[in-house]
Amino acid sequence: MKKKICCLLMVIYSIFAFLPSSASAIKVKLRLDLPFGGSHSISGMDSFVPQGGFGLGLGVLIPYDQDMDIETGYKYSSVRFSNTSESYKGSYTSHFLKLGVSYFGLQITDSYRLLTGATFDLPLAGQAEVTRKSDQESKSSGDFGGWGIYANAGITNGKMDYYLFYDQRKRSYGLTPPGKSEKLSWTTSQYGLGVGFTF
Repeated sequence: MKKKICCLLMVIYSIFAFLPSSASAIKVKLRLDLPFGGSHSISGMDSFVPQGGFGLGLGVLIPYDQDMDIETGYKYSSVRFSNTSESYKGSYTSHFLKLGVSYFGLQITDSYRLLTGATFDLPLAGQAEVTRKSDQESKSSGDFGGWGIYANAGITNGKMDYYLFYDQRKRSYGLTPPGKSEKLSWTTSQYGLGVGFTF
């Protein structure tokens, strides 16, 4: 975990070191994404049923020029799940570093511009646990890997963003459930509407 945090700090330092001097005008963005649909799948188990959870994140925008920002940030999520037959239950957490760009160079009206953006998300750390309900045997692992992509398109007035988004993530933890022979691997995706506020 400490090694991954050191790598994260080095990446952030490198971004600041090689960007133009306008990068000193850093902006912070808060986003509220409202998913309308998506899919959840898990290999190594008959199915995946989310039972609840939450996520949070922080975005930092570093101006590159007047129409583009370098976007970086952090995303945390925690999910509880079971399989369809309810013979297994479990939970997982994940921490991702987000790196990408936002472009807003096309004027639509006097106040609004077209907004597009995308990030590629790199794994930092995570933990998963699975319990077989019949005998309560449990296994856990923190050997986290995976990737994520996030894309959005909409309009912005510089402070408020209104957009459509798509988010997909793949997670693996090197975890084989009790009584199974295959390691678990999660794939999740969601899409919907979002609102962002930049300050």
